[in-house]
Order: sequence, then C-alpha cells, then structure tokens
Amino acid sequence: MTISFDYDKKQVIQALRYHFISKTELRIMIILVNAFAILSLVLYTLGKITPTAFLTYSFLWILLMVSIWFILPSAVYRQAKTFQHAFTMYFNEADFTLEHEHGKRSWPYTALKTIRKPLISFTCISMPNLSCWCLKMHLMILKQCSASGLC
Repeated sequence: MTISFDYDKKQVIQALRYHFISKTELRIMIILVNAFAILSLVLYTLGKITPTAFLTYSFLWILLMVSIWFILPSAVYRQAKTFQHAFTMYFNEADFTLEHEHGKRSWPYTALKTIRKPLISFTCISMPNLSCWCLKMHLMILKQCSASGLC
C-alpha cells in the first residue's frame, strides 16, 4: 500500500501552539504575567496606579499573548523546511518506508509509537540519535485509508 501526504498549515500551526504552551517555562511565564495583569487591574480600580500604567501593563499582556499564539508558531512554520515537504509511505509485510525529495528510509513496525496531544496525533519513529522523530501523519493516513476503503 502507498500513501502520499504533506503537512496542513492550519494543523501544524495549531500543533505548534500546543507544543509551545505545554512547555513549563512558558506556562510559568503566562501564569505570572496573568497574575501581574490581574494585580494591575485591582490596583487601578483601587486608585493606586495611574491609567497610563494600567494601559502599559495591558499592552504588554496582549503583546505576550499575541506573540505566543500567533507570531511564534508562524515564524517556526515559515523557517522550518520540514513542513514544506511532501511525503510518500510504502507499507510492506515487515516494515514501512518513508520517502521525500531528499531521500528515503525504512523502519520496522516495532519502531512506531503514538503520542496523543490535544487535536493532534503523532506517530513517532524511535531513532538511536534522537529521542523521537515525530511525523504528524496519523490524521492524514486515516483520511487516505478511509477514502480508499481499506479502513
């Protein structure tokens, strides 16, 4: 069986958003910035800070959220060549082969494992040098499989 697929930009950007938000450092920073924004709102309503200071804090909060949710995933998507590749997979009895314009490689089925995150399912291939090389292909394979009537 042969399946051809490429990356869907909307799904990749959404997966990158969840990837960045799942990082502990970013979660802590977002919590601290949100607490600081709430504190500035409370201090403004109590008259302890000026409207200019409150607007400055609010602008910084909006800037942080926009950069994490829109700018950072878009920048990674544009700069990473991986997301512009088109792939073809060939399935045999003992192994499968992943191919794109720069080469191909085969793995036994025992090298696969699945990682589930919100909205995205990853199929990962364990490699000796890397902890895990993830391909976002689970949804694409299911679409292709159901369209061909094999699933």
